[in-house]
Amino acid sequence: MTVEQHKQRNKHLKDGTTEEDFVAMRNERDAGLAEPRLIHQSLQMNIRAGRLPRMTEAGFRFLHLPLKPKTLEW
Repeated sequence: MTVEQHKQRNKHLKDGTTEEDFVAMRNERDAGLAEPRLIHQSLQMNIRAGRLPRMTEAGFRFLHLPLKPKTLEW
């Protein structure tokens, strides 16, 4: 696909789309999306530049995950 064809067919950034239109479209679209399923795990790996966490004394490596129980009160 050529750059010209891509500009014509790209549904998010067609030829002639203004920055304001693009930002408004992305904000509207992104507001309805859930967070990515593996966001917490990927952030932990990215912060470490791809290195795994330190190994525990038992020989395990752990990533920390947030819990959001819906039925339990803390």
